[in-house]
Amino acid sequence: MKKYVTLLLLLGACTGPGVLGACAGPEARAVTPAEADRLSHVRTIQRADITAHVPTGAGTVVLTGHVDFARRLGDVTMSTEGRTDADSQGPLRWDATSLTFAGQTRPLRRDGSELDTTLLLLANLHASASDPASDPASDPASDPASDPASDPAELRRTVRWLRADTLAGTQVDVFAGNRLTYWVDTQGTLRRLQAQLASDPRPAVVDLAPSPCTTQNTERTGCAEKFPVNN
Repeated sequence: MKKYVTLLLLLGACTGPGVLGACAGPEARAVTPAEADRLSHVRTIQRADITAHVPTGAGTVVLTGHVDFARRLGDVTMSTEGRTDADSQGPLRWDATSLTFAGQTRPLRRDGSELDTTLLLLANLHASASDPASDPASDPASDPASDPASDPAELRRTVRWLRADTLAGTQVDVFAGNRLTYWVDTQGTLRRLQAQLASDPRPAVVDLAPSPCTTQNTERTGCAEKFPVNN
């Protein structure tokens, strides 16, 4: 049986070993109805500039660029810490099913690849995302592409509030499920996503900066270059 990465946006009590150890902290508590409602807005994210650090067996991969969550498209520059060879750096694009790097396109893997799992997670973050390759009846704890719930009532059962914090000068609340930790600002905008990869004790960390580009204003200066209509 293939080794799957356990990545789950919304999973039971915050008892997993990969959530910074913060679940055992004295401040951790159930989310309030207002917090659950705000957290549900995370899945309405349309577009963002991202910087991601993904630990892999070949070194930490750094992704810098843009993601169109609504259309499930990513366009980044990849580099690998400590490496300069051709296989470690260059433009990388992906959609819901495949990635393109160094002129080659291949399917996104579901065998525990740290990079592919992170890309799948980002491709399925928007609430309208629905992965045709995932079985709706499959165990979400064993499928990184499974469609997570966004209902506030479900969030109250499955996510814990960890603490208030500041991230890049922005006030945020930090919430955690079993394998994912979210930094969410007062408007419900996701500012950071941390994913504990089952294949590596180190987490993948994605920092997000809200983009002024939306699906309705691609004519805005710079938006067409970041998010072309025909990807």
